[in-house]
Amino acid sequence: MCFDVVSTSKRKVAEKPIICYKRHITDNSTNWKVKGIFYTNFWYKRFRKTPKVELEVKVRKVQYSGLVEIESEVGVIEEGYHTNNRDIIINAVFVIPKGTQYYENDFERVSEQLIYLGKPDNWLTKLALWYYKNFK
Repeated sequence: MCFDVVSTSKRKVAEKPIICYKRHITDNSTNWKVKGIFYTNFWYKRFRKTPKVELEVKVRKVQYSGLVEIESEVGVIEEGYHTNNRDIIINAVFVIPKGTQYYENDFERVSEQLIYLGKPDNWLTKLALWYYKNFK
């Protein structure tokens, strides 16, 4: 999965924890770990930071065809933890920890690290959200 770097996408550092959302494949026997959709061999463990990854912007040539053919260069980030900005079509809540580097556009963020908090309707997830919003 690639994150398209547009003109408004700039490298940022989280000044406070950022609540974000993600769709995932769940291990239904427990709420303590989940798998990602695209990288199903990776488990997000609840309340644990993921390993840091380098956010590297690569330039890729793309060609648009239609009425007029246009060739352009687009910046993409291929490695990183992708999350949604809004809580639509999601079943997991995450937080980008304070001090983490990330990029964002209108629809999603890609960050170098995440913490899985749980399913949105779980009481422990709600408590963790309250904690991150008020004390971190």
